[in-house]
Amino acid sequence: MKSRKMKTKFYSALILILAFFSGVQLLAQNTLKMGAAGGPAGSGPSVLAQVVTLYENGTTSYTPAVSVTYSLSNQQFGAGTLEGLGANSAMNFGATLNASSNTAMGTQAFYGLMNAIGSPLNTMFSACNNCGGAGIDVATDRAISFFNCTEAFINSSTGVNTQPLNARIYTGDITITFSRPVSNPVLQFVGMGGTNSITRSGKIYDMGFATEFDLIGSNVTLSKLAGNPYLNVTSTQITNSAVWLGANSQGTANNGITRYAASGSIVALGTNITSISLKVYVRGDGGRVNNGTSVVAPDAGFNPMWSFGATNPFGATGNVGGDLMLFGVSAQKPVTVSGNVFKDPNGGNINNSTGSANVVPSGMFASLIDGNNKVVASVAVNTDGTYSFPAIFDGSYTVKISTTSGTQGAAAPSASLPAGWQATGEFNGTPDTGNDGTANGISAVFTVGATNVTNINFGIQQPPVSPNQAYSISQPAANSTATLNGTGTILSPAALSGADSEDGSLGSGKTFSITVDAAMNGNKLYYNGAEITGTISITNYNPALLTVTYSGAGSTGLSFTYKSYDAAGQASNTATYSINWLMSLPASDFETTVILNNTTTAFVNWKTENEQNTSRFYVERSTDNSTFITVAELAAAGNSNSKKNYSIQNNVSSVKSTVIYYRVKLVDLDGKVTYSNVVVIRTGAIEGVKVWPNPFVENISMSFYSE
Repeated sequence: MKSRKMKTKFYSALILILAFFSGVQLLAQNTLKMGAAGGPAGSGPSVLAQVVTLYENGTTSYTPAVSVTYSLSNQQFGAGTLEGLGANSAMNFGATLNASSNTAMGTQAFYGLMNAIGSPLNTMFSACNNCGGAGIDVATDRAISFFNCTEAFINSSTGVNTQPLNARIYTGDITITFSRPVSNPVLQFVGMGGTNSITRSGKIYDMGFATEFDLIGSNVTLSKLAGNPYLNVTSTQITNSAVWLGANSQGTANNGITRYAASGSIVALGTNITSISLKVYVRGDGGRVNNGTSVVAPDAGFNPMWSFGATNPFGATGNVGGDLMLFGVSAQKPVTVSGNVFKDPNGGNINNSTGSANVVPSGMFASLIDGNNKVVASVAVNTDGTYSFPAIFDGSYTVKISTTSGTQGAAAPSASLPAGWQATGEFNGTPDTGNDGTANGISAVFTVGATNVTNINFGIQQPPVSPNQAYSISQPAANSTATLNGTGTILSPAALSGADSEDGSLGSGKTFSITVDAAMNGNKLYYNGAEITGTISITNYNPALLTVTYSGAGSTGLSFTYKSYDAAGQASNTATYSINWLMSLPASDFETTVILNNTTTAFVNWKTENEQNTSRFYVERSTDNSTFITVAELAAAGNSNSKKNYSIQNNVSSVKSTVIYYRVKLVDLDGKVTYSNVVVIRTGAIEGVKVWPNPFVENISMSFYSE
């Protein structure tokens, strides 16, 4: 039993120690807040935007600066609509109530201490989403003052209420804009509530009201971090849930009841936030008439009032009523996100594997991307591969490398690299310790918290290049074999090759892939004695092992494709390797002439000097020199070493065109086709024209035939 008690005491002490250090850690969280400096000077009332620069822990300037701008819009009760206050609108900065006059609003400092109104406590607030209900000191931290004037809800002539006492009345919009995209900013609200009260004939007419807010848009989600029990927060709304509304955050006893203002901290959950807009309302609690201890009925013609005008049922001195409250903003201190783009020709673990200073091409941009694929920030990648994003707030992000600069808030650009470069992979961590294996220019997701994020790293390299190779050889004998390495008894084309900017020449001993298809035309390719079909990968390539067996008849050549691979395992372009036979023409001096006789008959004449394996001639006619039809067919000589003349007649009386084209097609015994020159005739003054050679390179000859 004794040892058990000692153990219990030990665990209790340990829990206390852990709780102590945990508390220290939370209190030590660095934040950006509204401190003594950075806010506007002077007082209002004013509807002009108010700008505050946030300070680290409220005391130290932060670079790059992060500022907050409060602006009002959509005033529902503008100048000229408030009883006794012709120049003022209902919503103002730097204003307050006036208990002695209804001709002017009271003045309040634009920028003041958070405990200036509403009796808030430090425990009602949290400086950041991860601060655990700590980090705000209402005696030193500051906020912007805001006044929602209830003078808008009484008649300017009679002074009576124009709005029900339990109404929720829309007065306009307020927008909070950030100079840099932020994540999870915390909105500080102090003193949401106020009262208007008068005594008549022993009866006390009390009216309570509070400013409330509805979120505009869906870019954030609201959530309560800390506050008194009456700060009520949903994902889209901020209200005062007290039954009886008043100006004190801790509650004030008032004629037998306690009235409460709402105060506390609300996080706007989201990343890449540039503005938050809220609809502003005033809600009344219905009013209460009492005799100091209990509720009584009002006298005839009298009710609690939103405010008192110069004329009012009570005959009281007019005043300016409304809800004075404070707005603050704070956030976890942002951090720097940085990394490198390495020239990484080895393509293993991501690092600079060149062995020399890291140098990458210009024209690359790193874009920080949020969870909605929107750009948070975009910076140029330096030619030494470094890049850095300053002032990044907490959240989850990726980084994307592109040749296009990203635009904040826009969709992320596509990942891309300068021409001639490709990705070798990415890794979030120390160089040379990993590779995510995707090689797509997009990092894995990482989390930004309270400390700088480094080593979001990328690898890139210049891929190898394989040349197209084309060779012409004398027609090989059927079933003969050649080694594709530039040697052998049959004239053989050279070996596969490639080049890489980092690895140099690629050939023997390197990696290649080969793809064969129908373009082999019946010829067969082998590596190390095994026929290649489809695609194969060859490591430690030996040119002496790559052979081709020629098929012989019916084939005029072959081709296949290949790629070379560098040390990083990156593939080159797809290159074509082709071999064609050097073959004699089936006929030489193959020329055609045409003579038109009496505009109805064309005499087509052609000659050959030498024929080898020729089969048949086909005389073809066209009216557009594009689409030809066969109009005659003659047998060829087959084999002849002498000059041969051929002729046919073709009736053209039914041809509508006045321009007619002729050519002769020669087909040899192996199916090879050869065309003569094209001759044009006109069924007019000029009967025949001969043009040769066709096609021509430098010179062209023409003959004209006419009667």
